[in-house]
Amino acid sequence: MGSSFSNEQIEHLPQHQTVQLQPLPGAALGYRLTRALLWLVGLLVATAAVAYLRPLDFAALRPWLPYVLPAYACLHILWQYLTYRHSGYAIREHDVMYQRGVIWRTTTLLPFARIQHSEINHGPLERLWSVSTLQLFSAGGFAADLTMSGLHHQQNQALRDVIQQYHNDEQ
Repeated sequence: MGSSFSNEQIEHLPQHQTVQLQPLPGAALGYRLTRALLWLVGLLVATAAVAYLRPLDFAALRPWLPYVLPAYACLHILWQYLTYRHSGYAIREHDVMYQRGVIWRTTTLLPFARIQHSEINHGPLERLWSVSTLQLFSAGGFAADLTMSGLHHQQNQALRDVIQQYHNDEQ
């Protein structure tokens, strides 16, 4: 009974908003736009196939298609650009921070000490743009706690090395 419990009030909370985020590299925009264009080509092919195979169902929509599809394509590409512009990251001494979102902003702080393992995904389209996706997992979870897409592949490898070195220094 010799130790006493203390729970002092914190007067000044640290502000994560003051962290200077690094923007994603330009290759991330190229990757996002290429992915969006491939999606739009697939959508166009699927729409044309359905219109050809079921012409009566598309008879009422046919006058609108020349306007709806390009408008959707423009909005989709604009959305990819805005998502790119509103994403950023920061690597700090003990954690990694990633922010994304256009309308609903999400800021994730993940301490290095909580990271159990990491994965780098480097698919064909990502290799074309020299970017990759880093997924960071904490203990006990099945899904990634933090997914950072669009960083240069070398940056993701370096970040994974920093996390590994942090865990080696802690032991």
